[in-house]
Amino acid sequence: MKEKVVDYITKSEKAGLTEKEIREKLASIGLTSDEICTAYEDIKRTKDKKAMTETQEYCPKCGQQYTPWDTRCWKCGFDRSGKKTITEIPMKPAIAAFAAIALLAFAFYAIQNINLANIEEKIVEHVETSSKIVDQRRETTTKTQGNKLLVGGEQASPIRIEINPLVELDYKTKNQIYELRKSYVEEHSSLIDGTYQPSDNVFGQIEDSKPWWGIRGQFCDGNGEKSIDGLSEESRFMANPFLLLGVDEGTAYIIHGPCEPIFPMPKHIIWDKTNSKAEVTYGYSEFIKEKKTMPVFDIDAIKLDFVSYNARDFGYNYIYVNSELSYGVEPTERGQTFSQAVELKNYIHTGGSCGYPGGCNNASPDQP
Repeated sequence: MKEKVVDYITKSEKAGLTEKEIREKLASIGLTSDEICTAYEDIKRTKDKKAMTETQEYCPKCGQQYTPWDTRCWKCGFDRSGKKTITEIPMKPAIAAFAAIALLAFAFYAIQNINLANIEEKIVEHVETSSKIVDQRRETTTKTQGNKLLVGGEQASPIRIEINPLVELDYKTKNQIYELRKSYVEEHSSLIDGTYQPSDNVFGQIEDSKPWWGIRGQFCDGNGEKSIDGLSEESRFMANPFLLLGVDEGTAYIIHGPCEPIFPMPKHIIWDKTNSKAEVTYGYSEFIKEKKTMPVFDIDAIKLDFVSYNARDFGYNYIYVNSELSYGVEPTERGQTFSQAVELKNYIHTGGSCGYPGGCNNASPDQP
């Protein structure tokens, strides 16, 4: 039976059906959610094994070679399944992540792994839309994603979008999360074309009644029983759907001693739909001032990951940076963002990186 389901999924994907359409079809003929998930897991394992024969990957922290399905580096413990390396600090956090990112273009643009050594409080990237990339990807994007932002068109003044605070997501059902997400989009419904529905490709693997990484858990307590302490860290992005690309360090810290979470949080978004751009301002000076009170501080060591599932939720599945028109950023040694468009893969699922019994809902994967 399982082999037939796997064969059906494979043929349906080749025929151009989306995962949502395939899941609905299988459910309509009586398959349970567990049976469908098991089939998809088998397909993933098969793809991973094939990928291993074609390429090897290297740990971004220590350089150790590992296979595509390894979730943790055996040498240094770097975890790429959710939150990253668990770092222990004698008193307070080492370097929590921050970036001053601005001007997120709505057509597949972003920056990867920013080095903050020379970044000012506010960076503006002058990025122009690559019509060639847009034209090549438009059909695929429209086919797989129903949500659409209203960009371009009639002249309209830019609007200021305030950043919503963190909220508690622990033990809510997926439907409750979806309704909460809808309420945040509704705050600026004039920016949406049609009715908004959270993308199942992005949020469909949220499990009911699961805990989430807490903001205190990530920046003070690390993984384990206390990893869910504090408001849900993922709500930094879930509660701010128009923050198409968010910033996160992707590291959890275990702090021995008093600790208050210090993390990158944007101040506001300036949304300019006429020119298809958004400008996001982070309080870099304030962040640095707070971090300098920490016993361990090395600005040159700050590295960041992008959280991109908000972009994917609105149909933007690729990023690209025009390095000639950007400043304050440096390409990574192994990164390809500065030479070609890169596919965004962020989604929410239940993973084990939190170390809490039964796992936690969190974003994955971390892209270099």
